[in-house]
Amino acid sequence: MKKTTFMLITFLFFIITFTCCTTQTIKPNDSSKKKDVYVLGTEYQFYNPSVIYGENGNQHLITAGTIPAYGEKIFISNGDIYIAGKEEANEYRVITYWKNGVKNRITDGKRQSYITDLFVVNNDVYISGREQINTWQDISTTQANQHYRSKVWKNGKEILTSETGSFNAIFVDEEDVYIAGSENGKAAYWKNGKIVTLTNGNNKAYAKAIWRFRLSCGNRHEIKTA
Repeated sequence: MKKTTFMLITFLFFIITFTCCTTQTIKPNDSSKKKDVYVLGTEYQFYNPSVIYGENGNQHLITAGTIPAYGEKIFISNGDIYIAGKEEANEYRVITYWKNGVKNRITDGKRQSYITDLFVVNNDVYISGREQINTWQDISTTQANQHYRSKVWKNGKEILTSETGSFNAIFVDEEDVYIAGSENGKAAYWKNGKIVTLTNGNNKAYAKAIWRFRLSCGNRHEIKTA
């Protein structure tokens, strides 16, 4: 009997830009700088999962447990705390983010949706995820019910969609938006909507994280992993 070998390849993709005219020594153990540790999790309130995060060991409850809510990503920018996840509404999961505890819904709750990543820059909130193409009123078959479209939202507005691609991670550098994922079984990344495939499709593959690192004369360092 002929054996078929199936190989799944996962990529961690790096984008590195060097524009450095000076040298800087980075001291990761420099105790003179304050180091805050944030941990995101779930706590049950009234039998419902609730969003909670810890800051240097101090707990902060974001949702009250009146409806199920899940925190999945946390991002700190300019002292503001962003948490992205989902809430359950009308038996569907709604992509939601909280800025300093204030709730903002991204999807309308008429179809299933899932978050994959969160990034914040210059007070702009970028979220990647998936959303069902059909509303529950339009669904006639189980197959249609499982058909999703990958999306990226900026401040609640769609800026990129794909029915054949999967968006797994996002990184934003100024006005450039990078996304790691897959397209028709090939590992790929997108820059401002333009796709770059990383594999030839002989084996199913996908990219799970994207990282851009820049060295400049201003000693700017940007790092992102998922």
